Amino acid sequence: HDPDQANALLDEVGLQTRDDDGLRILPDGRPAQIVVETAGESTLETDALELITDHWRKIGIALFIRTSQRDIFRSRALGGQIMMSMWSGIDNGVPTADMNPYQLAPTIDDQLQWPLWGAHYLSHGKV
Repeated sequence: HDPDQANALLDEVGLQTRDDDGLRILPDGRPAQIVVETAGESTLETDALELITDHWRKIGIALFIRTSQRDIFRSRALGGQIMMSMWSGIDNGVPTADMNPYQLAPTIDDQLQWPLWGAHYLSHGKV
């Protein structure tokens, strides 16, 4: 966690301008926002997201949390309609030898974290 480095990187990619609320302005004039969606079945995901919301805001990016029923969430995620999703899985983000490597790379199209990247991989770049 390095807010100074994060700010420097965002400035470097051209997101120096901020609105009156301190949000960075994207090239198309919209404020920088990330919407993270979850099935909302457990408060663990939403609690974790709430903990980091202020950190994102301090570097000029608004983070919004959207919860929905599992079936709706899965349908939206697999349909590529979600900007970012949060789902149970690797507890600490550190891969170990007993983990399936396919869970850590977009090689199939039914993973909630990157279904469109998986579809692109499976189609050899045609999707």
